[in-house]
Amino acid sequence: SGYYGYSDTGTCVACSAGCASCFGPKEDMCASCTSGLFLAESRCQESCPPSYYTTGDDNVCKRCHYTCESCAGDSIHQCVSCISGLFLSGGTCVRECPAGHVSNSDTGKCDECSHNCTACFGPNENECTECSHHYRLEANSCKPACPDGQYSTGAGEDKCKPCGHECLACTGPEKCTTCSDSTFRFEGECLTKCPESMFKRDRACLPCDKAGSCLDCDENGQCLTCKEGYTLSQGNCLN
Repeated sequence: SGYYGYSDTGTCVACSAGCASCFGPKEDMCASCTSGLFLAESRCQESCPPSYYTTGDDNVCKRCHYTCESCAGDSIHQCVSCISGLFLSGGTCVRECPAGHVSNSDTGKCDECSHNCTACFGPNENECTECSHHYRLEANSCKPACPDGQYSTGAGEDKCKPCGHECLACTGPEKCTTCSDSTFRFEGECLTKCPESMFKRDRACLPCDKAGSCLDCDENGQCLTCKEGYTLSQGNCLN
């Protein structure tokens, strides 16, 4: 132990310091190491170099997956830290962090977004850019969304208020986006009957004609009654 056979002279020559066995006299010709040292690339060192790991059983340093700067094994999923340009996500080094996470250049890791954030530019609750279902984004924070038929008053007061009569969804007062089945949407309101000179189609009120000469029309937009000064002719109002 600690020597190797030199065939040219037929003698035993001492290994380099730290080598328990070797195949030559140089420090990078070790085959095993003395107690407390680790073998890496045929050298005996006090610890494994970067991008290497050891199981501790034989004190032999083994190379990590090429994406790992440090690791607990040779698998792509056993990284502890990553090489430059990659970020650690669940033991794997990735170029882009998965949904709901954001890259942290200081730690080299993927930080999880705050609760209810599906996308963010930082891990704090006021660094959200998108929210999960039933939550709304306000001032980069995800807050509980208002129930159906209500809208948020926004910053400051921040309360949920009713949209209005027969309105199922809205963006604010008199800004209805969805009306009940029995009503029709017109200029942000839900009406049981369309205004004068308009007819209902696809739950909305549309003008009877572009000229505005028709007073009343059927469900196809054909005029039934004309305004004063116009004459009805085959569903059209003529001047």
